[in-house]
Amino acid sequence: MANIENIIGKIRLSQGEIASISSARKYLEQIITAKGNFMQLPPPKELYIIGSYKRGTKISPLDDVDILYTIGNVRETSPNLYSIIDCAFTFNSNYLDTENNISSKKVLDEIKSELASSYSRSEIKRNNEVVNLYLTSYNAGFDIIPAFYVEFANIYLIPLGSNSTKWKKTNPKIDEKILDVLNTKHNQLLKNVIRVIKYWFRKKKIKSLRSYHLEAIVYHLFTQLNPITTYLGGVSLFFRNINFSNYLSSCPDPTNISENLSSDLTQADIITITTEANNALTKIAISEEEFVKYVDSDI
Repeated sequence: MANIENIIGKIRLSQGEIASISSARKYLEQIITAKGNFMQLPPPKELYIIGSYKRGTKISPLDDVDILYTIGNVRETSPNLYSIIDCAFTFNSNYLDTENNISSKKVLDEIKSELASSYSRSEIKRNNEVVNLYLTSYNAGFDIIPAFYVEFANIYLIPLGSNSTKWKKTNPKIDEKILDVLNTKHNQLLKNVIRVIKYWFRKKKIKSLRSYHLEAIVYHLFTQLNPITTYLGGVSLFFRNINFSNYLSSCPDPTNISENLSSDLTQADIITITTEANNALTKIAISEEEFVKYVDSDI
């Protein structure tokens, strides 16, 4: 009989995918470190895997991994103003914006340019707050995110994105911890529930939220709920509760560090999601097998 474990087995990352991304990551970090040694890029103080891969909610295929590239430490000198206190790289006038602050956009552009010289056959682009590098030889991609660590505040400044020169506050390491705590509360089932929901979006061809926004919604919904005991129960609760929140358009950042997460979903997109969620609940009411067949007819 088909059950949700069948879906989870199908979307779980394979050892081959993990090994491939590990090799590609190791070489990328060597490139960045070497360029840092020659001051072509800021020497990395830390290269740290973040995002859904690190949080354990990524589904196959493993086509992108986020890397936090910490380029220096800063200290807040007045509200939203920071001074560099530990950085081996000198940011000359080419890196400054019109207000003589370090431009996140120019930092991203320099990372993109330097990586392009080492990965001439790869696709490299700046995409909002990241530099996206796709390696066809590994069938894997990386999103590289430059950051300053704010001492005594336990936060990072990363590019604001949307063609802005500014920086925004975040701490992805806190995201990892709070999801781990919530997953423990829900009997170690919640991360796989998130994976199934992501797969549901993909298979039903519904416009999905960004991964972090979706996981933020799950955080807010399941923080308030009693521990789940089955995958089906968790998936059902998500579909049932998503209809009664405004989280699809705007959702508070679970860490309370960043501003609310805003989606680019239209009202029509939101109606499609909630309508399909009700369809999913109808299938769940019949049986787990019926739900699995509805999500993935080839199982």
